[in-house]
Amino acid sequence: MGVYTLHSLQKRTKTIIFVLLILFVCLGVRLFIVQILKGEELQQRAVDQWTRDLSLTAERGSFFDATGDSLAVSYTTYDVYVRGREVEDAEKTAKVLSELLELNFDKTLQKVSKKNVSEVLLKLQIESDLAEKLYKEKLSGIYLSENVGRYYVYGDLMTQLLGFSSVDNVGQAGLEAYLNDFLVGIDGYSYVQSDLQGKEIGGSLRYYVNGIAGDDVTLTANSKIQILLEKILFGAYTEQKAKSVTGIVMNPKTSEVLAISSKPSFDLNNVPRNDLSTLFEQSKMKAVTDTYEPGSTFKILTVAAALEEGLTNLNDRFYCPGFRIVDGQRIKCWRTIGHGSQTLTEAFANSCNCCFMDLALRLGVDKFYEYMQKFGLGKKTGITIKGESGGIVMPKSQVKTVDLARMGFGHAIAVTPIQLLSSVAGIVNGGVWRTPTVIEKIVDVAGNVTFMPQTESKRVLSQKTSQVVNFLLEKAENKQGDFSFVEGYNVGGKTGVLPI
Repeated sequence: MGVYTLHSLQKRTKTIIFVLLILFVCLGVRLFIVQILKGEELQQRAVDQWTRDLSLTAERGSFFDATGDSLAVSYTTYDVYVRGREVEDAEKTAKVLSELLELNFDKTLQKVSKKNVSEVLLKLQIESDLAEKLYKEKLSGIYLSENVGRYYVYGDLMTQLLGFSSVDNVGQAGLEAYLNDFLVGIDGYSYVQSDLQGKEIGGSLRYYVNGIAGDDVTLTANSKIQILLEKILFGAYTEQKAKSVTGIVMNPKTSEVLAISSKPSFDLNNVPRNDLSTLFEQSKMKAVTDTYEPGSTFKILTVAAALEEGLTNLNDRFYCPGFRIVDGQRIKCWRTIGHGSQTLTEAFANSCNCCFMDLALRLGVDKFYEYMQKFGLGKKTGITIKGESGGIVMPKSQVKTVDLARMGFGHAIAVTPIQLLSSVAGIVNGGVWRTPTVIEKIVDVAGNVTFMPQTESKRVLSQKTSQVVNFLLEKAENKQGDFSFVEGYNVGGKTGVLPI
């Protein structure tokens, strides 16, 4: 039997204390790692093990016109899921599901029989009445999750402007795609407690985390004006047997688009997804994506520039023999027998090509291009519509005299309809060009404004020149228009025919 001295006891005590201290330090470090460094991760893993969740799709933001009229709204639909571990009678379950949801029985049976996955999606966005029928069947392992469907109040109206979204609420065309990040909202979730096999624990608590609805969009468009525009466009499309027609109505003082459309189009509640070529073609907002030779409507810009530079006036006279010889090339007026001698007012009303060739040549290449730049040609207007084109303008260094002459009456240049209309609006509104807009504002669920369009304004003409151009437009319309009189308004206009 050994003899313990005081020194040896003290040494052993210190060793034990040191070992315990090391153990406590290790335990403290481990607790720090588990609770602080990895606490959130481990907590989430634990929640994943003892809960099952279903997504609750947030309500997509709505579209309204300038008067507050609803254009596109969301409504509740339901997604159907199956948790194979909880299905008691796979055959019966598959039979009921395939009949109610119009699904293939064999494929449905395979899905409801899967035990190695937590849940399988059976069908997206079924209507509430069908969801109620399915709920009454009391099928074990079948779950319904709230989703959001999309309804377009006017169907085939503003087809290209509004666009559409997919079944999983992702914008695919038009403003639905362009503004998707504003519209989608934040999804919620439904949680239920489950055992180690993923089966729901009977009588356990359910937790709901509500989603946050997406932002609402107010447009500058007016649904009543839009209906009238689309009626006129459809009439032109059918009567003229046109490939397509496009129209825009704009407030020239603000450059706000009051109506915009192309025909043919389709009902947004019945998107032709099985015909991709038709879907693509009829989804395009041709007013901003497609270019064309503007022809005689471009003469508004030519005369405005010449008036502003003091190169012509209302008393100026032009002689039209039916053609001009420029750079050795014979360029015809549309009236091949000629208009003879005429004033500027008469030449504008007659849409005489010879007059506008003369005005373009007086301006010269540099000045002509300076005004095209002022009027916003050759670049995008900045309108908040996806896929805008900047038009086609010949490089100034390559322009010959004969090219300049043709540009004077709207040939040898290509513009988009929105470019031309924005330019004309800037000319007739007193001489101020403004960025065209289709969006008035976007607001969140709390009423806070989350987006306002950034617009540019710049003076391009004097107010005096603008008044003279308005006078010319009014005189031209009184000469050419058969139904242009509107009580209380002065009506002006300029006709144009595309080259064939």
